Amino acid sequence: MSYRKRIPLHIIWSEIHELCKNAGHPGYEHYGGRGIAVCLQWQVYEAFQQWATTHGYQNGFYLVRRDPSAHFDPDNCEWCAIPMTTQAIHASKVTLYEAFGEVKGLPAWARDARCTVSMVALYGRVNLGWDLERALTTPTTTARTLCAFGDAKTLADWVADPRCAVPLQTLKSRLKSGWTLERALTTPLMTPQTVTAFGETQTLTAWTHDARCSVNKACLESRIRLGWEPERAVTTPSMEPVYEAFGEQQIMGAWLRDPRCAVNYECLRCRLRLGWTFEKALTTPSYAGSWPTYQAFGETKTLAAWTRDPRCLVRKRNLKSRIQMGWAMERALTTPVEEAPLYTAFGEVKRLCAWAQDARCVVSLGCLDSRLRMGWDLEAALTTPRIVGNPKRRRRLAESE
Repeated sequence: MSYRKRIPLHIIWSEIHELCKNAGHPGYEHYGGRGIAVCLQWQVYEAFQQWATTHGYQNGFYLVRRDPSAHFDPDNCEWCAIPMTTQAIHASKVTLYEAFGEVKGLPAWARDARCTVSMVALYGRVNLGWDLERALTTPTTTARTLCAFGDAKTLADWVADPRCAVPLQTLKSRLKSGWTLERALTTPLMTPQTVTAFGETQTLTAWTHDARCSVNKACLESRIRLGWEPERAVTTPSMEPVYEAFGEQQIMGAWLRDPRCAVNYECLRCRLRLGWTFEKALTTPSYAGSWPTYQAFGETKTLAAWTRDPRCLVRKRNLKSRIQMGWAMERALTTPVEEAPLYTAFGEVKRLCAWAQDARCVVSLGCLDSRLRMGWDLEAALTTPRIVGNPKRRRRLAESE
């Protein structure tokens, strides 16, 4: 019987029995709960199958009762390509819901003309416990409309309007700053070259060096673009906190650009939250003392520091690989990649990566490199297959033989 469960016709036969006999089925109250039953003839699947095949059944069709108050029997049922009534049973177990005196699955309700929302919204409302009729007929909340040029549109629609000259975020910022919608829409997004304040006209850079200016160039430029009055934009102090170190006071961004800063922004913020003093948080290198150091040219540095040294001619991964292969630190730093060591085998001279691609090599580059570091002869390292498996198990098998 298990193979039948995958047959659509058998699914329909099982579904009508569940609707009429299983009190735990979501649709039982509309079928078995109302006294509707399956006739004796259809208690056996083979009889139902024979009736279906001789009465126009096709895969995907619905079983429909002509009289919704009568039983499931050959005289009251027929096959339809679409669910003509609310009593249609399809080959899928869909939870049924009642509204307006009808019973349907949610996909069918979402296609109903009385439904004013999308299927996603309908499912969400039902899962939240809404009454189905209310979930179907309550329109979704519409976005707030704004008026300009005699039209009323949502903000997203205004951004798509050809009269809008700025992106959405700029439009939002301008409206928050008190701009009228028409001005916010039509004023092009331009970086001012000069700003006139206190009767003087200067460039943005000149204003940031003026004694009356309380902010940096980026902040001043942003304020002017948002429509601040020039005098207010120049003189209003930034809300960003100021930090003191070395007898100086600067905002965080300025300290991060200071050559005395040894960490990035995330590390600095984390240290301040942990209670570090600002000078210590600023100048202590990340992970100081936790990484291994290497000596060359009379200096001792971490691997990352050596890769930033102008005398280093290779990338970090090449340098790390060379150190693992036993190269001297100064040689590893100064030997370009093109001058990698050559290896001789079979009367030929190649680099290790070339030997790993040779047809006579039966192992990977990593295995070949490992064997050479363990003192293998190159020809043996190239041609000896790698034995895969547990060595203890192999030993036990050899002993048993």
